[in-house]
Amino acid sequence: MTFKYSAEHRGFYREGKAFVPKIQGNIAAIGLCGSLKEDLEWSCERVLAQSAVESGKDILWEIDFCFSSSGLKPRDSATFFAHVRALEECVRLISTFSAQTFGLCLFCGDVHFSSLFEGYGWEETLRDRLEELAAVSKEAAELLPRPIEEWGRYVRLFYADLLAEYLHRLVSFLPDGLIPFAFFDARGGESAAFLTQLFSPVRFQHLCLSLATDAPPLAICFPSDAYCTQEILSTLDLCMQTLTAEHIPFRIIFEDKLTEEWDGLDKLIAISEGLSPQGKRKLQGFCAAGGEIAYATQDCCFSSLFE
Repeated sequence: MTFKYSAEHRGFYREGKAFVPKIQGNIAAIGLCGSLKEDLEWSCERVLAQSAVESGKDILWEIDFCFSSSGLKPRDSATFFAHVRALEECVRLISTFSAQTFGLCLFCGDVHFSSLFEGYGWEETLRDRLEELAAVSKEAAELLPRPIEEWGRYVRLFYADLLAEYLHRLVSFLPDGLIPFAFFDARGGESAAFLTQLFSPVRFQHLCLSLATDAPPLAICFPSDAYCTQEILSTLDLCMQTLTAEHIPFRIIFEDKLTEEWDGLDKLIAISEGLSPQGKRKLQGFCAAGGEIAYATQDCCFSSLFE
């Protein structure tokens, strides 16, 4: 099975050349129901795919496992392998159109993941995760004695981890070369800094989460979870809001991915308190490579960082 599309952090490529996908433009999106009750025949969808190809479009397949209605049960091996079977049938269909396939979306939904896992007794595992973070995070350590209802964003990060882990298990059954996607509706006034943390490429490292655009020469270095306190998130929010208000294009680079993704960067904005020892060494390397670093704080004049 041969696919002509590829992806990296800076964009998409078709047969080695830069490609900008436009859904319902040069790309046709075709949905497949992959629920536990589905017969997995998809004969109508096959006809739609053939029609799209004849009209000169390539295909983004979207399989819906109906997590929102049936829930997501990572510990239920029978359910997981039922999803794997649906995925295998999906790949069988895709194989007929492999040369015209842009990718496969495994999840489409909002960013409130806890509703997918309700009623499955994750409290003990959640507490174990917070204890791990508490070893290096004072904020997490202070939350441990409190009720889980007061753990706020740490609960959301935990459920994001569960979803990412489940999707990554499914991705492992896909053929090499097929680009896996996950689409999220993040509208509704969420914190920009928190959303950036939630969708870290470290957390969702085997999935394309959005359609990438050309990267600007300015980036914000985003801390790892253990160093990302609420105060740092507030500083990041202020920084992002200022950049947006000033119409200054920027991108986010996570500390863990810094050396892999700093190509094309002239300036990097960082928060010193949010840097791990490894992160500080990476910033030294960035400076040695000719880059410039601006350090942000809550009370600084952000406009001075971008002069």
